[in-house]
Amino acid sequence: MVLVPAGEAIIGVDNQSPDERPRRKIFVEAFYIDKYEVTNAEFTAVFPSHRFDKGKENFPVVGVTWTQATAFASAVKKRLPTEIEWEKAARGADGREYPWGSLFDAGIANTNATSPAKVKEVGQFRGGASPYGCLDMAGNACEWTSSWYAAYPGNEVIVKEYGQLYRSI
Repeated sequence: MVLVPAGEAIIGVDNQSPDERPRRKIFVEAFYIDKYEVTNAEFTAVFPSHRFDKGKENFPVVGVTWTQATAFASAVKKRLPTEIEWEKAARGADGREYPWGSLFDAGIANTNATSPAKVKEVGQFRGGASPYGCLDMAGNACEWTSSWYAAYPGNEVIVKEYGQLYRSI
């Protein structure tokens, strides 16, 4: 795990998806977050019934529900980060668009920008590390947070999915 220190962070954006608006500064308490995505091997150590393809032990676990992700975190004495914590860990305190900076670089993240993305072994894209050293926070696999999918304070676009229906990934 890595420590993300307490302090202000720029969260959200103004020029993209309405559910990411508005861009604002917010104080975030210090917290720890995993440096790598949870692997199949780690998940299977807690839930032996989890199945995955041979040779994919160090690939991120995918296809788990929020309830399963929460149960795993609890079993290993951790918790899911909030959406704000996850965003600070991924973007740093300066609100960069990507973990590595403001310009997209398809060569340092596992995305479908240049070819159909398939999950890859965790930690393969070291050039895409966040300011705190977290890897694979742009691309590879989606990650659950503990937060409900809700409008950011100041967001004037309201959609029916907001509220206590869905969790943020």
